[in-house]
Amino acid sequence: MPEMNHDIDIYVATHKEIDYILPDGYKPMQVNCKVSGTHWDGYLHDDDGDNISEKNSSYCELTVLYSLWKNSQADIKGLCHYRRYLTGDPNLGIGIWKGKSELKRAMPSIAIQKDEIVSALKDSDIILPIPNGPFPGQVSEERLQYCYKKDLDALRQVIQDSFCDYLDSFDWVMNQRVLPSCNLLIAKREVFDNYCEWLFSVLSKAEEKCDISSYDTQHKRLYGFLAEILINVYTKQNGLRCKYYNKVLLSDYWEQSSNLLKRTIKRSYPLQLILKAGPSAFAIWCYKHFKKKQYEDYLLLKQYLADRETEAANSGK
Repeated sequence: MPEMNHDIDIYVATHKEIDYILPDGYKPMQVNCKVSGTHWDGYLHDDDGDNISEKNSSYCELTVLYSLWKNSQADIKGLCHYRRYLTGDPNLGIGIWKGKSELKRAMPSIAIQKDEIVSALKDSDIILPIPNGPFPGQVSEERLQYCYKKDLDALRQVIQDSFCDYLDSFDWVMNQRVLPSCNLLIAKREVFDNYCEWLFSVLSKAEEKCDISSYDTQHKRLYGFLAEILINVYTKQNGLRCKYYNKVLLSDYWEQSSNLLKRTIKRSYPLQLILKAGPSAFAIWCYKHFKKKQYEDYLLLKQYLADRETEAANSGK
């Protein structure tokens, strides 16, 4: 039986009041408090204690990660979002081949539970979401949806100049076609704190090279996007044993699917031509294309997870 005497803090980053019940150990933290000047009753706030709340527009959920690092002494620490959680149910969420969202009324049973977290970390170092992808191109290309190339180049320069031991791991991550996203993670305090110390050191130096003052709202979220790269660099370099869980999204599935399809069509000229050929032609193409792609994606992600498990086993950790 899993040990039950562990102190666990899973902070849930949120910019809106949560209207569902959270599992034991999950604590909602309101973000952007220093700038907004608001503090909701019954919530933690990202401007409490040692904090970087004023950076929320560019650091996103990392203001919560920072607060968790600096102000929590729990045995196990983790970060989730108000809409995104890791789930221990293999039949739920966005995993190797699933693309399913869950309704809020199913909480708190959806999110990975305290006893399962304790059990999972007995033989692993960190819990992460199953990666997004495979992407059409490498991570270096995929990140251009969110970051300017000059900022990705600046990040690599920071790694090369100040954290050179990590350069090969950085290049390896950027050359992959998959990437765990959203900065969701759960780990024992030592692993969590060591990662945060490294992460915020890297981002501090990146800030010196990146001028985001003229960026739009999306591109100003730069450091949150860069961290999605860096957590994978860190786990790769340090040979951490990663346990991957499905990521569940609390929203309407059909709305999310519709939005994804609209974005895909907008970016693809061939798809636009097929759609113009008529609804039936488009439906047939979608069925054949996505059925084949779903299976190919499954195989690629399965191989990625197997390779990471082998690497961690061979690292001697």
